Amino acid sequence: MQTLEQRIGAITSSGIVYIYGDEVIASRIGISNKTVTLNGISSEHKITGGTSNGGNAIFLLQSGSNLIFSSNITLDGNGMSRFSPLVDIQGGGVFTMKDGSKITGNINTSDGGAVGVGGTFNMEGGIITGNNSSGTGRGGGVSIGQNAMFNMSGGSITANSAWQGGEYL
Repeated sequence: MQTLEQRIGAITSSGIVYIYGDEVIASRIGISNKTVTLNGISSEHKITGGTSNGGNAIFLLQSGSNLIFSSNITLDGNGMSRFSPLVDIQGGGVFTMKDGSKITGNINTSDGGAVGVGGTFNMEGGIITGNNSSGTGRGGGVSIGQNAMFNMSGGSITANSAWQGGEYL
């Protein structure tokens, strides 16, 4: 069976990746110039960054990218200290969370425990909880950069912590 990285890499412009079990990510998954929807099948499935991930974001969304977390997806930092949020949205990148998705358990030594927004983040549903920006970090749940957009029409951001702006900033 192909890894999640391989299945996402095989998408040329737009596609759905079905998640049938828990996934451990060996290295950061960069997405550029394509739309990827992740959809867990039947029940909740966790995507975690392994220790070989090197403390990087699990997903790096570059210009022209669109990542959608559909149902039954949990992105879990496993309480590991990282140098970035779990989802790092660069300028021109778009990330959308829908009902049934969750981001939890990340400790970022900088801004944005769960999601760092340099592009656009659409939170239509889902839960962001239990993340931390340690030290002088801001936005334990979501950190919104200059010229970035955060549109929240559903979901919840709770029980995150940071030096400044525990839920979002």
